Amino acid sequence: MIQEGKGTMENEKMIRVKGEERAAGSVIMKLLLRPSTPSIVFSVILIVVFSAAAGSFLSFDNIQAILIQTVVIGIMAIALNFVILLGEIDISVGSQLAVCAYVFGYVVSWSDSLALGLVAAMSAGGILGLINGLLVAKLNLSSFIVTLATQNVLRGILLVYAGGGALNLTAEHRTLGIGTFLGINISVYVFLLVFIICAMLSRHTVWGRDVFAVGGNQRAAVMAGLPVINTYLKAYVLLGVCCGLTGGIFLCQIGQLQAAIANGYEMRVIAAVAIGGTSMAGGRGSALSPLVGSILIGIILNGMSVMAVPSTFESLVLGAIILLAVAVDAVRHKVVNKHYE
Repeated sequence: MIQEGKGTMENEKMIRVKGEERAAGSVIMKLLLRPSTPSIVFSVILIVVFSAAAGSFLSFDNIQAILIQTVVIGIMAIALNFVILLGEIDISVGSQLAVCAYVFGYVVSWSDSLALGLVAAMSAGGILGLINGLLVAKLNLSSFIVTLATQNVLRGILLVYAGGGALNLTAEHRTLGIGTFLGINISVYVFLLVFIICAMLSRHTVWGRDVFAVGGNQRAAVMAGLPVINTYLKAYVLLGVCCGLTGGIFLCQIGQLQAAIANGYEMRVIAAVAIGGTSMAGGRGSALSPLVGSILIGIILNGMSVMAVPSTFESLVLGAIILLAVAVDAVRHKVVNKHYE
């Protein structure tokens, strides 16, 4: 009887241990299923490293500096996320930003109205996005080729039209970039508002669900009667409008524009989406991915500055980050798929 009792207790202990192991494995799988998990872990590691290297890294001023630096990249990344979820790309966002910033600056200087300048910049961005969307969706052209062309066309127009001149914005018109509310830069509030709106679009609208469906399997989406072309157009127009908004904020932050401004920003934006966990193949990702990814990019760029790393290394670091993000995404899906086989 005593031996039977001991055997029963041992069996119960083994069952309990196995249950705990299964529960732990389930938690790990749930974390792996979240696209943003690797970037969150990487962000925590970098924060620890940079904080150890520079004691002021976690100061309020530096944290706010990271967020301000993230705003421009982040807003465009949140919108670009929808395009990449569709399995497409837009490498003209840097040029769109520059064009919209010029539109904003000229309208504000002419009208003395910040609101009118924003409307003009966002309208211009929406038109540019619509052009890209029509070329990709209606003519079925490669999004890479289309946006590579529009990137160069827009940059060329700026170089011809603006030349070597500079556009300056007076301090009273720079509220969006240098103004504060409750001690926090106003552009940070705009960034969070854009994230909330786009997260709601992604999770609680038919169009948001269509984006995942079309990006996951376009042929099946067409057979199911989903409005594929309309889904594409809305994604590109939304991206253009966000580029317009960002153009206004960007000019308000720096106060002066030249034709070559924001050159190479498309690399930062694409890196933010990729490292945030959105699959470059489309169909997999979340609204949180570009937010986490853009903050991580901000941490990296700020950390490089704090540690006095030359800015010439920026392209190298961002390119390596994109490769790392793609590799981590592939490994994560292999682990998840193997677990559920």
